[in-house]
Amino acid sequence: MCDVRARSQSPRSTPRPKWARLWVLAAVMVGALAAVETGLGPGFTETVLECGLVLGGFAAMAVWARRNRAALHCQDWCACARTRVTMRVIPSQPPESACSEGGAKPAPIEEPEEVAR
Repeated sequence: MCDVRARSQSPRSTPRPKWARLWVLAAVMVGALAAVETGLGPGFTETVLECGLVLGGFAAMAVWARRNRAALHCQDWCACARTRVTMRVIPSQPPESACSEGGAKPAPIEEPEEVAR
């Protein structure tokens, strides 16, 4: 579809995912788990802290994914994809017709023309 060299040389107009932030989140979660594992003895408190850290870490990663969803969606697009993708927009409510404003007659339906095949 596109030339790969042109893709790598062209400036990107779409946002890029913030991968460094995801790695920082993962590193903080693993570091906090390691600190709890080495700092506390086995017991109920350690289990509750570990579960809370894991749930909090995955919640933070879900927030990251939600904030970067547009960038993740467009990540594999090439530079010419914007010109090649067509999107049909359908309005949520149909426009008002001429018949609803006082009984005006609708325009007559035209017969289709025959096309040579």
